[in-house]
Amino acid sequence: MRSVVWDIFETDIAPALTGAEAEADPRTGLRIAFEAAMRTAAHERVAFPAGMTLEIAQSFLGPASRLIQRGQEQGFLRRDLDPENDTLRLLLMLLSVLPTFSQQSEGWNRYLEFVMEALTLTPREPLPPAEAIVDPFQRA
Repeated sequence: MRSVVWDIFETDIAPALTGAEAEADPRTGLRIAFEAAMRTAAHERVAFPAGMTLEIAQSFLGPASRLIQRGQEQGFLRRDLDPENDTLRLLLMLLSVLPTFSQQSEGWNRYLEFVMEALTLTPREPLPPAEAIVDPFQRA
């Protein structure tokens, strides 16, 4: 299953990440990155996180985290985001809505937009501190 997930990542998500990092506006790039992950997971109907590893996830998280950092530096994204720890959790939150839609649906775009809005709004209060990642793909 891991090799299937790697192949899907390399074929469908990695090219989108390359394009996302080339975007002048890091918000657009971040949306492209999350959208590629969502669209691919929805289309492939991969039982998430079956076959997923932290190593595979980090291939997504590196570019997405860099986009968040760039967006923070440019004043477009919340300064209280922790790119190292929040990016995976954001992705997991987004992916968690997929089972609630039919395979053909793109209703998940609504929730991607919610998350993107939350990342770009000027916060009234800072977020509580982010905690270090515990490998969610580790099997008990």
